[in-house]
Amino acid sequence: MEQVIDLPAQGRWLIACPTSGRQSTILSILLILSKNLRVLRVLAVQILFMINIESIARQIVHSAVKVHKALGPGLLESVYQKCLAYELEKAGLRVACETILPVKYEDVVIDTGFRIDMLVNENVIIENKTVEKLLPIHEAQLLTYLKLSNLTLGFLLNWNETLMKDGIKRMVNNLQ
Repeated sequence: MEQVIDLPAQGRWLIACPTSGRQSTILSILLILSKNLRVLRVLAVQILFMINIESIARQIVHSAVKVHKALGPGLLESVYQKCLAYELEKAGLRVACETILPVKYEDVVIDTGFRIDMLVNENVIIENKTVEKLLPIHEAQLLTYLKLSNLTLGFLLNWNETLMKDGIKRMVNNLQ
């Protein structure tokens, strides 16, 4: 027997019920609500993940500007990397520097020599540069690292700019 159920804010639902009466209606409503709760839980987890990523991103930008104001342009990349790692750790974030990124192909793990400059909270990649101008090859490098690590957000930081805001490039991978 098919039954139409009207749920406020849910619209009309056509339910195929094996039995008739009040029990089947209650069962049908519970099935609909349980499916919606699963969807809501998944959505809530995704929203919390994105909020967390955005708070990490804000801290990265804030810390990069702070380090750049203190040191200015013109130093080696490694100096900025160590100072930025210090600032991010001081803010309570976990930072891994020079993380090896292997390539997984079929059932084989291949060491290609890729090293992520900085991996923050296992979620955000930072690639540090001290170049006259960021080039497409730098963007390709970060996108490669994002794809191989299956992460969403990364930053290219060019410390060789007069104003740090001009040296920050935010990049995303597989944003849906």
